[in-house]
Amino acid sequence: MKKVSAWLLAGMLLLLVGASGMAQQYNLQFRVDQDANTASGDFDVTLRIAANDTANVFELGSCNLVFDYNTASLTAPGLIGPGPDSLMIQTIHNFSGGNYQKLRLTQPSAGRLSLNIELNSPGSGTTVLPTFMDIATIRFSIVDEGQPENLAWRTASPNATLVFDQNETALALADSLYGPALLANLKVFLEGPYDSTSNTMATGINDQGFLPLIHPFSQSPWSYGKVDTATSIPADIVDWVLIELRTGTSATDSIDSRAALLKSNGSIVDLNGSSPVTFNVPAGNYYVVIYHRNHLGVMSASAVSMAKTAPAAQFDFSSGLSQYFNGFGAHELETNVWGMIGADANSDGGVYAEDYTQYRSNQGNEGYEPADYNLDGGVYAEDYTMYRKNQGEETNVTMPVSITPPPPPTAPTRIFQGNKDKIQNENKIFQKTAKRKTTKNKEN
Repeated sequence: MKKVSAWLLAGMLLLLVGASGMAQQYNLQFRVDQDANTASGDFDVTLRIAANDTANVFELGSCNLVFDYNTASLTAPGLIGPGPDSLMIQTIHNFSGGNYQKLRLTQPSAGRLSLNIELNSPGSGTTVLPTFMDIATIRFSIVDEGQPENLAWRTASPNATLVFDQNETALALADSLYGPALLANLKVFLEGPYDSTSNTMATGINDQGFLPLIHPFSQSPWSYGKVDTATSIPADIVDWVLIELRTGTSATDSIDSRAALLKSNGSIVDLNGSSPVTFNVPAGNYYVVIYHRNHLGVMSASAVSMAKTAPAAQFDFSSGLSQYFNGFGAHELETNVWGMIGADANSDGGVYAEDYTQYRSNQGNEGYEPADYNLDGGVYAEDYTMYRKNQGEETNVTMPVSITPPPPPTAPTRIFQGNKDKIQNENKIFQKTAKRKTTKNKEN
């Protein structure tokens, strides 16, 4: 369908918010999950909310989230309970049941819907973090796929959006009222946990409960400032990754970044563990950079198409070396399957002596360890083997900021026992060479 000029609308709303002088509190967003792009087909939209930043985290109370749509493009859902004027909600995600009444969707007038959230008693609201939370998915029927949907949050009377915290204090107008979010459909494999028998990645650190609910990219070299937090980690998640969109190939071309979760099949998903990752940038073509905490960063060979409706065709980094910028920067994990190169413990963009030092200093430790290159939950002989194999490899991606390596680990060295083979010649020191080699693998 023809897309709404969401950015013009959002910009106008931001000007209104700025002129009001009111405190910034929350953000609202549409995510288009399905667009059949044909008359009588389904058009699914998920309504989402987030705190504006860490200083504005709040517990959600009762509220009315009101938005307009184009009746020449879409038809509202049909009537259903609990009230005689309530419309059908396709899927309820949060803020319904328990401490809340059941979510209720009404239509104050043609081309306008109101999602009503009602907290049962003060002081019992659910916390809203600076990470978008899904509230409810609404299914429209398409009238004319050639007409724009014109989804837009209402900020003025009548039927303005009103949001209260759990103590019935009205919150300020949203800092950002986003139009439909851009959806990223991406796949990548990590060399360390990849299993050629199952053609998937192992979930060792997740299985053992070591995978944190918050991303690990706040420190250098990424210095990612958003507080992207998962409420739970599904069983098929391998680890966190950081996605960066660029308008060009240089780090200065960065336009947006998001922390996301990597599934064992290589799919990258949003913080709920299933939805596509969303970005608040215009639809278009972007170079995609993927970072991992101990694998070398990679970038797409060319700009990738991204849309605001159902995700565009998947960009699969694993399908060939030609998917990577300049045609190198990955290893062949098995025949015709490619993945990010492991063993960069200090995330400086290369596999050098410092990464061996990280291994030595943490040898035998278990947990969410930088030197756990195969992500099995511990720093063992297999990690040393990967370091030796990849020593001297470098990323071909310009890093987002000046790199300041993390301080050397302080944990005591422990020699592992049991079924882990003891590394011999551990006192061998690996020095950086004057000329570091680069990875230039060629497809067979």
